[in-house]
Amino acid sequence: MPKNRIITAIAFWLCTIALCANAQQKAGTFVEIGAGMSVSSLRFLHSIKPGFNAQVGIGYTPFIGETLLIPIDSVGNARSIHNVLDEHIRAYLFVSYTSKGETKVKIDNIEARGEINYFEIKPQGRYYIPLTPFYVGGGIFIGYAASRSLSHNGKPVRSIDAKNYYHTADAGFLAAGGGEIGVGNVVITGEISLEKGILNVSKTSKKKHTFAVMLTAGVSMTILDKHFRHY
Repeated sequence: MPKNRIITAIAFWLCTIALCANAQQKAGTFVEIGAGMSVSSLRFLHSIKPGFNAQVGIGYTPFIGETLLIPIDSVGNARSIHNVLDEHIRAYLFVSYTSKGETKVKIDNIEARGEINYFEIKPQGRYYIPLTPFYVGGGIFIGYAASRSLSHNGKPVRSIDAKNYYHTADAGFLAAGGGEIGVGNVVITGEISLEKGILNVSKTSKKKHTFAVMLTAGVSMTILDKHFRHY
């Protein structure tokens, strides 16, 4: 992966972490776009390969029950109290492009680097921790290999077709945690996520499963606003 891409991703993430305080979050239906860097392997923590990821998704905050207003000071100011599900849980559907693979794989006496670039669909739920800008979440992913390649010393291996070595489909589970901060009409997001595949992606006798850790920074915009909540 080019050095300038790594530097850009790190800078974007550091800025996001520095801003994650005093967040303002909107509830409703919204769009989130993000990108970042990743590390992955096809054998858990062996032959770790750096990569990248980009995603776009739509999120929804459920609205359950009526809103109650209760006084919070002597002059009659009030705040909205919502059902716990309405206040702290969101549902997402992401579509992402993610680079995974391994740095060392021996095929026909050639030590190659294997790369699989996936289009993934990711249904995900998030729980927002009360009185903080942070959340935890989880879900599943279903992937389709947009491209598969093998290289040696930065050059493609022409004698072996990667399509005969790696399967097309992948699927598994994901876990995530991150934070948000409101800036004007948008929300800046930062997230770390883990993906663990459950399908064997190797066509050889040696089983291999994807594993990836991703750092993603992005922005979210509300397209249908229900109410605001402030920290």
